Amino acid sequence: MPANSQTYGPRIKDLVPSSGLFPVYLREALELSPCPAIYHVVGLLAFVSAVVSPRTQLVRTVKGRRRVEDLTIWTFLVGPPNNGKSYSLKMCRKIGEELLRGRLMAPIGSIQGLEEALRVVPEPLLYMNEAARFLRENRASWMRGDGAQFWCDVFDGELMDRSTQGADHDTESRKTGGHKVRISMAMAAATGSLLRALKPGDWEGGLMSRVMMISAGRGQASDDWFDWSDPVRVRLQSMLADIEDFSKKNPEVGFEPAAYQVFKGWFHGTEDAMRGINTIHADALARLTRHVRVICGVYAASCLTTTITVPMVRAAIALGDRARLCTLSLAIS
Repeated sequence: MPANSQTYGPRIKDLVPSSGLFPVYLREALELSPCPAIYHVVGLLAFVSAVVSPRTQLVRTVKGRRRVEDLTIWTFLVGPPNNGKSYSLKMCRKIGEELLRGRLMAPIGSIQGLEEALRVVPEPLLYMNEAARFLRENRASWMRGDGAQFWCDVFDGELMDRSTQGADHDTESRKTGGHKVRISMAMAAATGSLLRALKPGDWEGGLMSRVMMISAGRGQASDDWFDWSDPVRVRLQSMLADIEDFSKKNPEVGFEPAAYQVFKGWFHGTEDAMRGINTIHADALARLTRHVRVICGVYAASCLTTTITVPMVRAAIALGDRARLCTLSLAIS
């Protein structure tokens, strides 16, 4: 891979599986783009999540009981202006938009409008290049009160009925008419603009912990931005279609025993570390371990296997640790 792939944090090959779509996509994308390599990883992660999450779930056993999780993930690319955030998402979109036709959705307008759209298309990929400006301009309706509750609900996979108003609009009435949704998300924002849009309560209340934040620097200075050649685009689209076919035939992925031991070791170490940091940082990272589990499942599906292996777990942990550092740097700002 080009030198670009080694510039940001861990070696990029340590963040992805050694086979399947991810290494092929990265190799091709880095030949065309000066974007920070990690943007390509996380952009593709959101698109693959949207492809597999409608049909395939992560299954594991916890204390003798079966646990099932959707393979949805919410990602946010953050960095200085003109460093390739939007471009890397557009590269992913050109590979995935045909397969996700009718499911790519921009969260604009009103919460009520998005709610209605989700009742028609319950398994979308929410996609936005300039998300911070939108959040800043629509903060009152989208990130406070009922808007904040909406995002918490749909992250948990259920769209609640909000038609009941007044004193009766309590938890029980909101559950009336609950509608199953599986939402993945690919967003991008300039760092300064995003920080102006967010408030401490967004981190402390757990809203932003639902989003996996990835930041990077300016990347290589270049005016050379290229598009996919037709043969490469067709090949990558075919690999993504194979992943969709795999998902249609395999409703579950799960850890091999050795891989789950690696994950649990990291999990316990992460939980112990949380006890030593302040509340706002612990709140911001509250769902980091969930993000890593989902990445494990998406990586397995991208390799067309139902078994999450030790190398997949190590790659997911490396990416999760990078997200942890990015989130802390943003929450501190």
